[in-house]
Amino acid sequence: MRVEGGNTGFTLVHPGVQRVEIERRAEGGLVKHLLARDRVLGEYRWSFDLWFGKHQPHQSAQLAKMKHCHIPQVGGTTWLSGNQLSVSHPSLLLSAFYREGSRLVIRLVNYSPRPVEDACFTLSGHVGQAALTDFELQKLRDLQTVPENGRSTVMLGKAAPWQILTVVAGA
Repeated sequence: MRVEGGNTGFTLVHPGVQRVEIERRAEGGLVKHLLARDRVLGEYRWSFDLWFGKHQPHQSAQLAKMKHCHIPQVGGTTWLSGNQLSVSHPSLLLSAFYREGSRLVIRLVNYSPRPVEDACFTLSGHVGQAALTDFELQKLRDLQTVPENGRSTVMLGKAAPWQILTVVAGA
């Protein structure tokens, strides 16, 4: 988890499954970190590493890799129902998946020191347009979409090591 504000910030890393819920509030907000669902079987040692500094997203990803964190793969998730999303390479991991008005925002991270050639992801349903954007969702370039059998594949191209790719898709 990466938090920043002004000239300060920190990255908090736990080597288990990374499930965090953030509630932004006027008085500052609330961060909930899921450690276990119902119970912990046997003995377990909770360990967190805290790094102070205003880290960029790719630097926080590198800190998590150093800690050997388990970062859930998109293919094995149960929180995306109906096989809504699949990615082309195991080092491309889902970082964000949400609606912003009528647009769908998908953010993938290449959690690897090696580039991924011909990166793409496939969504269920029809995606008429897709664009690569910056973090503020400002369009950088249009992306090719390929419809097939009720699904749409969005072609990202080459994903550099530790690159964060933000895509806005709309019908």
